[in-house]
Amino acid sequence: MANMVEKCQVTANGMVFDCLTCGMENNGEPVILLHGYPETAYMWLPVMQALAEQGYRTVAPNQRGYSPGATPFDIASYALPNLVSDIFAIADTVGFTEKFHLVGHDWGAICGWACVEKHEERLQTWSALSIPHPGAYFYTIETDPVQHQLSFYIVDRVIEGIPEREMAEDDFARLRKRYKLATQEELDAVIEVFADPKRARGATNWYRANNPYTCHGNCPTMAFGRDIVIPVLFVQGERDHVVSPTSVKLARKYMHGEYLHEIYNLSHYMVQEDPQRIILSLTNFIGRHPITGSSSSIGLKGRDVDKI
Repeated sequence: MANMVEKCQVTANGMVFDCLTCGMENNGEPVILLHGYPETAYMWLPVMQALAEQGYRTVAPNQRGYSPGATPFDIASYALPNLVSDIFAIADTVGFTEKFHLVGHDWGAICGWACVEKHEERLQTWSALSIPHPGAYFYTIETDPVQHQLSFYIVDRVIEGIPEREMAEDDFARLRKRYKLATQEELDAVIEVFADPKRARGATNWYRANNPYTCHGNCPTMAFGRDIVIPVLFVQGERDHVVSPTSVKLARKYMHGEYLHEIYNLSHYMVQEDPQRIILSLTNFIGRHPITGSSSSIGLKGRDVDKI
């Protein structure tokens, strides 16, 4: 079946990433989907299945810190250039060696924007959910009182050990409350990450390595300044509790190609809240920008696969 999701392990950058794939037997274009915090690749299940039904080949990795085989201890390992390197190494390993479509949410969106900054030539389209361009987002954390306050939770998130303990308290009560709209399968996958001290620390190290409150309006690990010319979709939730209108407005100056900004009455957790709305936005946008002359092939040699 075209929409059957498989679990596999992909070796990239000397580490082993747990990934979900769907539609890899198709002949269509490749799509990589990046999860945020505290999420996993399972957040993308309905999106992957919908894309596969339209002929796309999709891969969603559990990123650095979330996969048991990709959890370096030191904080510096989670700097954005390293996270970006993982994505293109995974793409090359699975056979997406030419252009592909990229989708990201939350920290996955920040990583995705960094992928555009570093290797725009490898991407056909970029779809960001919730988080606008980091050049604007990081700047407004410093300069916009509203964004400064909305993002202030990060100050606690970077303290060693505390966020990990808070996530695990009362049988993961915070995660259960946050993901009350998610499937049991998705919730179980998130709890599995934060039940493992090594992975819980690795996931939280994304904040520690790229802390916007220590960089005076700039990203501490990457410079964002490139004019983006590939087609970009940005989906904003009107009820998003971490993004201010100012940061969204300022992000527009980086867009020098097609830029589609969609706003819906959704929260930060828009994929769980209204997956069909997000699926429609993504499939419409990606479908309007086909890759021409692509000969990307399927890789994953020697992978371990389980059906979901």
